[in-house]
Amino acid sequence: MWKGYDGSEIYVRRHFELYNSPLGKAAEKIERLCRERSESPLCILWGVGNHGGGPSEKDISDIDALAANLCEKGDLLIHSDPDRYFAAVSGKRGSAPVVARSLRHCNTGCYSSMSAVKSAYRKLERELFLTEKICSVASLKGLMEYPSELAQAERDMLFMQFHDVLPGTVIKQVETASLRTCDHALEILARLKTRAYFALCNEIGFSEKDCYPVLVYNPLPYAAQRTVEVEFQLADQNWEDNFTYMHVFDKEGKKLPSQIEKESSNLNLDWRKHVVFNATLEPCSVNVFVLRPYKVETRPQYPHVAGKKTFYTKDTAVTVDFGTGLITSFVKDGTEYLTGSAFVPAVYSDNEDPWAMSPAQDKKLGEKIGEFSLLSPEEGSVFSGVKTVIPSCRIIEDGDVRTVVEAVFGYGLSRCLARYTFNRSEGGFTVSYKVFFSEKDKCLKVEIPVKKGTFAGRQAFGREVLRDNGGEDVFSDWCGVFDGIGLYAINDGTYSGSYDKDKLCLTLLRTPAYTGHPINDRDILRSDRYTDRIDIGERDFRFRMDVGSMNDAEDACVVAASQPTAFSFFPRGGGKPQPFMNVSGAELVSMRKTEKGYELRLYNGHDEARTAHVVIPSLGLDKQMNLKGFEFGTLVL
Repeated sequence: MWKGYDGSEIYVRRHFELYNSPLGKAAEKIERLCRERSESPLCILWGVGNHGGGPSEKDISDIDALAANLCEKGDLLIHSDPDRYFAAVSGKRGSAPVVARSLRHCNTGCYSSMSAVKSAYRKLERELFLTEKICSVASLKGLMEYPSELAQAERDMLFMQFHDVLPGTVIKQVETASLRTCDHALEILARLKTRAYFALCNEIGFSEKDCYPVLVYNPLPYAAQRTVEVEFQLADQNWEDNFTYMHVFDKEGKKLPSQIEKESSNLNLDWRKHVVFNATLEPCSVNVFVLRPYKVETRPQYPHVAGKKTFYTKDTAVTVDFGTGLITSFVKDGTEYLTGSAFVPAVYSDNEDPWAMSPAQDKKLGEKIGEFSLLSPEEGSVFSGVKTVIPSCRIIEDGDVRTVVEAVFGYGLSRCLARYTFNRSEGGFTVSYKVFFSEKDKCLKVEIPVKKGTFAGRQAFGREVLRDNGGEDVFSDWCGVFDGIGLYAINDGTYSGSYDKDKLCLTLLRTPAYTGHPINDRDILRSDRYTDRIDIGERDFRFRMDVGSMNDAEDACVVAASQPTAFSFFPRGGGKPQPFMNVSGAELVSMRKTEKGYELRLYNGHDEARTAHVVIPSLGLDKQMNLKGFEFGTLVL
């Protein structure tokens, strides 16, 4: 009996040996297992190949002949299926042992191999859920038909889950093909989400002049304080020597904290704007903000910092050492959560095997052989592509909303760009990495020295305590080290890490060979030519760091996965939309149209029971549902 996080149970069989058989050898395998094992009934898996087993004419003929022979001895051998097998062993359910944990560990290299595929998959998964929700809201409001194209995007996502694609153990052509499949789904979702967004904006009228409206859709089913980013063109190019800034106001006319940051364009003209502001967004609805331009003398410049500098967010103080580019202190409520210089990109030994099949790799993926260090100003300037010499750790954005610090590191032929973002109205901070990795058969981790505690991480609709012996372990959206309260990291595409005594390591990537499969003592690769390696080149990673309980980490990752949609344009509707729904006490995992109606999946991501409360005024729905820890509930409209 496999027991889930919510206490539910599934009657399962964990098979005792490999599921395949060589061509023409199935009958031999069956005959041997009938002699060696005393189970009755006995389940035997067979078939040619490594992906579930394909039947052959010879094997089927041999099995039928063996069945006739066994029948003469009083044994029954039949071609069967899982349903018939479990029906036959249903009487043994009461005596089956209970396993209340994940069935790990296995092929620990798969937790981090092919980071580009893993990151793309996570983005697709989030975009599918977000797009289903916004399309459901627009459809239930009668503003658009619920799109059938969502089914194709879902099929693409399911293909990405294939057992060698998502683990990163395919050849390079399949990596390319799977990313193409992912992009196909993301393009479908981008068009559908935009269609639904503009349909919802059709409810809004805007007639003010000499300003720029920004329309922000909040996908969360409750009001939330969010940081909004939007890019747009000014009505005309500004060729004067001054620079255009923006005041941001909410619907009540209240001025909000805001700043102008570097836009995506590199056109050296005051024309395109990247505006960042903090605002409270109403749930599942379009929120309107007004941006009023004003002029300042010049584009902002930021002074260079020597030594250490502390940055203050909502409830934390984070210190950056500008001499090393590393974070040296992270204090919340008077408690220090780091025990040394943190967020060090470190290089570990590895090999050509993307599965990491060896027993030694199961115990520990590799040993540390070096780490990235801050480049000299001259080297950092060359890497940054600037014509003057600038510090390799510098402030690149600073305003009423946030400060962004940038640092450039090097190791051998590899480079790493780190950015730390400190938002004044939010707890914790964000660290992102742009890695240019050139080391073959190596592993790249980010090291964070922390106090001793329990290493835990999110799983598929639950959480588990992870290994604390330096061995590689797998998690989903967050992991952390907790002593009741602890330091946690929310990611947007990383599944692997390790913890040993006082060091949390987030695994960014590995560079083994494509399908470098060990077989006995043979060399994995040919030595007479160049061989491609996985994840050589440019890769991006992002982590949201904060302090709290495991339940706090769960709540924070739900918010991080639901980013607002914001555009600047003049809507032509005539109404003032009201918040569509409000959900409290549980996560609204998905909302989509099915054959039964609109299906809402609610999930309690906390370890204690909670009451989910769903209110949709326009439909007259006010429903409460009691959910155990880690339990799902479903509402069908």
